[in-house]
Amino acid sequence: MLALIRANGISAAILVLLVFAGLNAVVAAEPPEGEEGNCPPGQVWDGRECRDDGDDGDQDDDDDDGSDEDMCVQGEPVVAEAPCEFYSRVYYQPLDAWVEDVTAAYMDEPNAAVWQGNHPDGAIVRVYKLTGLDGGPAGPGWRHIHQQWIEAFPGQGEPEVDPEELAEEVLDEMDLQPIEAATAPPPDGVGLIGLPVWLWADDPSPRTWGPITDTGSAGGVSVTVTAEVDRAEWSMGDGTTVTCTTPGTPFQPGQEANDSPDCGHTYDTPDTYPIAVTTYWVADWESDEGDTGTLEVDFDASTELSVAEARSTLVD
Repeated sequence: MLALIRANGISAAILVLLVFAGLNAVVAAEPPEGEEGNCPPGQVWDGRECRDDGDDGDQDDDDDDGSDEDMCVQGEPVVAEAPCEFYSRVYYQPLDAWVEDVTAAYMDEPNAAVWQGNHPDGAIVRVYKLTGLDGGPAGPGWRHIHQQWIEAFPGQGEPEVDPEELAEEVLDEMDLQPIEAATAPPPDGVGLIGLPVWLWADDPSPRTWGPITDTGSAGGVSVTVTAEVDRAEWSMGDGTTVTCTTPGTPFQPGQEANDSPDCGHTYDTPDTYPIAVTTYWVADWESDEGDTGTLEVDFDASTELSVAEARSTLVD
């Protein structure tokens, strides 16, 4: 009898549990607040739960749009791959972290240190490390690292490139140099008043006279720069400036009485003259988008020359 009561008690308990579970199932199947219209906007009641409008609940998430979601893997700490766009945060490879755009909160604070002097360009982001994917009801585990400025929020494209600024970078990377100034007579010699002085660039090269061409690319923009010397201005130390549009012609022995064919000077007073020469470069640039422009740069070099007066000597 006692065994029967125990058995009946167990059966009764099971029956109660089944009835209670069934009641819960019925309750759980009721729309929110008892009305289907209380589903969030864009969702509908399917008899069991609120679902996105058009989602029949029978397809895998990856099949909803016919393609797999982009996945990213954090390098440190290593966590299983996660969606690149995850809980309003986007994976940003340069930081190996997910970032959240908070730029709007700082737009009225141009002097905030977080801008690093870049306001209003770029973006201010909160940086998060993913610590785990099973964070319970609250979602995955996150660790907030800091806030910082970046050039562009992921997905907003690279910052716009100014083709002229890119051309300036290309020109700088050409490593142009001043000429090595040469004269005849040479600095360790002595010239004579009334006799021609020859001026030229010793052993001119693409980096000291041009032309030289180079191309640079950034942010999807490509710029080609061609540079060469437009003119060399020789300040002769006696108040005279000689402008030459060629590197000059090197002096050859036996031409002492001849003028340089393209770059020379004659002194009429004996002295030691400091000579300075400035080469003025012109760099034309063109981008693959059709933008064009011209840059200018100059370089200085120097030397000196002693000039004496010729004196006649009587010979018996």
